[in-house]
Amino acid sequence: PSKKQLALIDLIMDITVCTYDVVLKNAQKLLNTAASHPRDSREQFGFSFETELVHLTFEYFRHLKKQTMQKAWPHLLNLLREACTITSQPPVTLLAVGFLQLYLTNCPQVEDTKSRRELQEVTVKLIELTTEIASKSLSHNSWFSRKSEVLPEYNEIVSVKKEDSEDSSSDEENYEGNNVYTLQAIYVLNECLAQIIDLVYGSEEKDKAIAILSPLISKISVYIRNHAYHNMPNSKASAALLSSITDYQYCRKAWSKELFEALMDPEFFVMEPTALPQWKIITEHLSHTITCCSKIFWSELRQLLVASSAPTRCFIPRKQDS
Repeated sequence: PSKKQLALIDLIMDITVCTYDVVLKNAQKLLNTAASHPRDSREQFGFSFETELVHLTFEYFRHLKKQTMQKAWPHLLNLLREACTITSQPPVTLLAVGFLQLYLTNCPQVEDTKSRRELQEVTVKLIELTTEIASKSLSHNSWFSRKSEVLPEYNEIVSVKKEDSEDSSSDEENYEGNNVYTLQAIYVLNECLAQIIDLVYGSEEKDKAIAILSPLISKISVYIRNHAYHNMPNSKASAALLSSITDYQYCRKAWSKELFEALMDPEFFVMEPTALPQWKIITEHLSHTITCCSKIFWSELRQLLVASSAPTRCFIPRKQDS
C-alpha cells in the first residue's frame, strides 16, 4: 500500500463510528453496486475502482486485532461472496484469496456445521476462479478437445491471423494482460493454496481437496511441459506452486501422475536454472510417494516403457543389457 492509503487506513481506524462491521458492509454494498452497474472504471477514474476498494479493505482488515477479525467473519463472508461476482476484474479475485488466507491464519477454525460449509463453499469458488485466471495463457486446439496448450507468442498469433494494425494493438494489450494475470494467479496460489486447504478441511475431509486440486494441477502441468522461452516464467511459477502442494501427502493422488510424466520428459531440463531448487523439492516428495506406494511407480513406468520408442528406452532389464 502507498503512504496515502496507509494514512487513510489510520484515519478510518481512528474514527470510532467506523467499526469493522460498518466498513465491511459498505465495501460489500459498493462491490454489489459495481456488479449491478458495470462500467469501465479505468476510463472514469483512471484506475480500477473495484480493485482499489478491495485492496483498501484488505489493508484495513489486516490492521484489526485477531479477536475483531474473528467477530467480523459473517461480514467478511458476504464481502468474499460479492468479490466472486466481479469476474471481469482478476485482481479482485486474487485479493479475495489473500483475504481468506489472512482470516484463516489469524482466527481459530469455526465449529458449527453451517459456518464450515459456508467457508468451504466460498473457498472452492475462489480457487475455481483463480484457476481460471491461471489458465488464461492456455488454449484448446478445438472445441471438442479437452487438451490444452500454451498460447504461442503474440507475434506468432498475429502472423497466423494476419490481423490489421488497428486491431492488433488492443489484441496485444489483452494478450499481455492475460500473461500478467496468469503469472499473478500462479504466484498467489503458491503463497496461499496449500495453507488454505490445510486449514479449511479437517483431517477427515482431506479427500475433498483432491477434487479441488485435480483441475488446477492438470492446467498447471501444461505450463511445465511447455519448454518455449516465452513460457519460462509461467513454468517456473508453476514449479514453485507444485512444490508447495506436494508437501502434503494426502493430495498425492492429484499430482503424482502428472509430475511423474513431466519428470520423464526428454526435454525436462530445458528450464530456468532458478527453477531447479523447486524441482528438487518436487522430486524428493515424488520419490517418497513412490516408496510409500509402489503401485504408482510401476503403473507409470509400465506406461512409459510402452509409449517409448526403442532408442529412447532407458529402463532395460539387466539380462538384456548384458
